[in-house]
Amino acid sequence: MRLKKQRRGPILKLTILENRLDANNVHHFKRQWQELLASGPAGLIIDVSNLEFIDSSGLGALLKGLKLSDEKTAVVVCRAREPILSMFKLTRTDKIIKLFSSEPEALSYVQKKLVPA
Repeated sequence: MRLKKQRRGPILKLTILENRLDANNVHHFKRQWQELLASGPAGLIIDVSNLEFIDSSGLGALLKGLKLSDEKTAVVVCRAREPILSMFKLTRTDKIIKLFSSEPEALSYVQKKLVPA
């Protein structure tokens, strides 16, 4: 699975470069996500703008990664196209994973989460 990683201080932006996240490639995504989490980013923004299709295994991988992330790590998804947004809403995954329509919105949210109260 092709992923683009960009670090912005303690925040990591992960862009999925594939157009599908499904049973055929989800195991690669899970493995790479676990490696990324091991590097300890304080925030993780997942850009899914290239995705045209996601199935239940893809959603499951996102949820599993969220579960594996340290509770101090802010994890969000941004730039989902309509078919992907519909899947998040249909499965109510949008109630668990924070979704943002743009990268600046996602970055602002994660940065605020990193500021100690």
